Amino acid sequence: MSIASFEHGTRTTSLKPAVFAKIDAWLDGFRRDRAEARRRREIYARVCRELSLLSDSDLADLKLFRSDIPRIAREEAYGGVKA
Repeated sequence: MSIASFEHGTRTTSLKPAVFAKIDAWLDGFRRDRAEARRRREIYARVCRELSLLSDSDLADLKLFRSDIPRIAREEAYGGVKA
């Protein structure tokens, strides 16, 4: 923390720019995280949609069941980490 100085009876400090810089950095990180989450949700939805369009015989040819679709989409979007 900085030491406050007094000018003409009012207190001034250099803390304000540091606080605003921390808030800006936090907001930038938050926005980046939200954009990444949005991108991953879009990938998940796209993979689910594309696999769901396949017929049961097409899925069987790929050795997949319909119940595998969410898992495959999750692995594609999140790298195997459960959402």
